[in-house]
Amino acid sequence: MMSLHPLYDALVGINVPADQARAVVEVLERDMLTQLAMKSDLEALRRELRSEFALVRQESRSDIALLRHEVETGLSSLHKDMDVRFEASRKDLDIGLGALRKDMDAGFEASRKDLDTSLGALRKDMDAGFEASRKDLDTGLGALRKDMDAGFEASRKDLDTSLGALRKDMDAGFEASRKDMDHALTSLRKDLTIWLGSAQIIGMGLLFAALKLI
Repeated sequence: MMSLHPLYDALVGINVPADQARAVVEVLERDMLTQLAMKSDLEALRRELRSEFALVRQESRSDIALLRHEVETGLSSLHKDMDVRFEASRKDLDIGLGALRKDMDAGFEASRKDLDTSLGALRKDMDAGFEASRKDLDTGLGALRKDMDAGFEASRKDLDTSLGALRKDMDAGFEASRKDMDHALTSLRKDLTIWLGSAQIIGMGLLFAALKLI
């Protein structure tokens, strides 16, 4: 332990009574012995703490190694369990998909049969409808043909009547024209006869005059 005599001398040097300075030094020595740690105590504490730290470090390493081992073991077990579960799930999935495929095939087959039945019924209905339409069309065409024949016959009769009237009108016109032409020719013939008679008279007069001159 360090000596406290310099402290006593310092206290006396600043006019502290000797008995009070001695009392302060004694109290300080007692406190140092009972409450303050010595260098050797600190060193011992340091060694103890190092030992504790080393022990804790060793235990931590052991615990970490054990924990790592347990974790690795758990992960390996978990992997195995997952593999088993995945395999079981895969098998269940294969079974489910197989059942689903069978159900879908059965549904498709039933739908195909229903579609074939519906198409057959639709084809029959269409054939019946086409046959009825054909009959109606034949009936309509027959009636239209009759109406057209009747219309053509009426038109032919009207045309014959019109042509007969036109022929009569044309015959009457031709007859009137012929009569007019005959009348005109008769008049022309008379005029020619008169003109020829006049020409003969004039010719005879000229002939007589010429004979007299001879």
